[in-house]
Amino acid sequence: MVKHNITVEDSSPLVIFPQISLWHDSPRTFDFQNYSGYASLFQSSHRTTGVTTVEFPFNGTGVYVFGTISPQGGTYNVSLFPSVSYTNGDTSAPHTPDNAPPPETRVFSSKAAQTLYQQPLFTYTGLNASIPHHLEIGNYGFGEFILDFIVVENDADAGMSDTSGKNATVREITLDDSHTDAFSYTGDWSTDVSQNKVVDLLLNETQHSTTSPNASTFLKFRGSGVAVHGQYSNGTFLARLDNEPPVLVKSSYSSAPALQAPDRPRELLYAIDGLLDENHELTLTNVGDVLNIDYAVVSTADPGNMNGLQSLRSVNAGNKQSHPRASPGLIVGAVVACLALVLLAGVGIYYIMVRRRRRRNNVHPIDLDGDGELGFGPAEKITPWDKPPDPQPFLLQQPIDIDIDLSTRRPSDSTSITSISEIAPIPPPLVPEEPAAPPPPPRLYQAQAEYVGGPRGRAAAFPTVPVIQHEDDAGLSLDPATPPPAQLAFPRRARARRQVPSLPPLYNTSWGGGLGVGVGSPGPKSAFIVVS
Repeated sequence: MVKHNITVEDSSPLVIFPQISLWHDSPRTFDFQNYSGYASLFQSSHRTTGVTTVEFPFNGTGVYVFGTISPQGGTYNVSLFPSVSYTNGDTSAPHTPDNAPPPETRVFSSKAAQTLYQQPLFTYTGLNASIPHHLEIGNYGFGEFILDFIVVENDADAGMSDTSGKNATVREITLDDSHTDAFSYTGDWSTDVSQNKVVDLLLNETQHSTTSPNASTFLKFRGSGVAVHGQYSNGTFLARLDNEPPVLVKSSYSSAPALQAPDRPRELLYAIDGLLDENHELTLTNVGDVLNIDYAVVSTADPGNMNGLQSLRSVNAGNKQSHPRASPGLIVGAVVACLALVLLAGVGIYYIMVRRRRRRNNVHPIDLDGDGELGFGPAEKITPWDKPPDPQPFLLQQPIDIDIDLSTRRPSDSTSITSISEIAPIPPPLVPEEPAAPPPPPRLYQAQAEYVGGPRGRAAAFPTVPVIQHEDDAGLSLDPATPPPAQLAFPRRARARRQVPSLPPLYNTSWGGGLGVGVGSPGPKSAFIVVS
């Protein structure tokens, strides 16, 4: 069996809230976009902490209720009637409204360790779609209950043969309210949407609206189900499918009296599924206030149903209507047009190839026979050599002993060269000189050490003081973290001696409370000059 689902939002008029004042409709909390909705920015949810119920009548083989579970969740119960007994689990037992068992109630909880959205709160399948069902959910008031949307399941291949329905798939076809082959209207209807605040959310930005009682719209379609969508706030209408009795649908927005009813776009106003996949007619008649028609969605499992519209055959015809075929004249015309295009393309390709061939023929080869037939006059005979001559090396600064008059080879001027012997020899290539060695660094004997600061923690300036360093100076130390030794060993003293002139400029330091100048950046390899 091929299944088909219809999603019914909590904001749809098909969902009934008997005590709407106890429900909070679609609060604009930080997480409102986590909920489901028919249009962008119109995500909806109904939540309550009071003792109240929500009801949903439907026809189908299964029903799924989705909502939010959270740490604030509480206990709720679900009643489904008439239904197959939960006790025996016999989902195949047929029943009618006369012999249906009494409703049974089960208790559930929406409390969870963390908040999760669009979670299944109740699921039941195997229902008899030929009779109506009534779903009722009640909150006990011990916590919060949040309803997001409801899904109704149906068989989409009802009435189809076993062969055609075995591998069938359900397709949904959308019919806009302006589709004249699908919709027709009687009474006073308006198509003006210039003042509509959500016109950009309407399908194709079109909609039919009426406030006139008894104004009707007729939808002719071919399929196993149909869902009608439109913008709603307040209204009531009658829905009649084929020759069935009409059903009263209250499309008024359910809200607390203090709240203003919003104009919700694309809401589900009416839906029916599980029909025979054939021609049907749905009539919607306005009873009071406002009725808005935006579009309809036709579902079908028939692969021959391409557009969801009624076929040309009668509803009672046994055979399917064949697809309309094109006339022979139209087919012949299309074939002739294709042949003409192919012929034109061939002529164009031939013309391009001829032009390229002529362009190649205009390139004349040189005639080496000297008969002058190719327009170049007599050609000199070229004697081929057995092997190419040996190349002569060209040595720098070696004179060339050839006397050739070059005056005819270049413009004459006051500095004309008349002989190759007058050409100066080519100078040898320039070899870059080695860079001069840098001068030795200045010694620190009799050096002036400038104090650029005071002891650490103070910013004072001190005058320059002459400092004389000797190799046996005990104040020369490689490690300022330890006191300078009384006498440095010769290798260490010499290494420190070599290191001082090659380091960067001096800087201020103070070791043990004294004043001193350090050379290079502070670190384990810095050299310090301590001045008491």
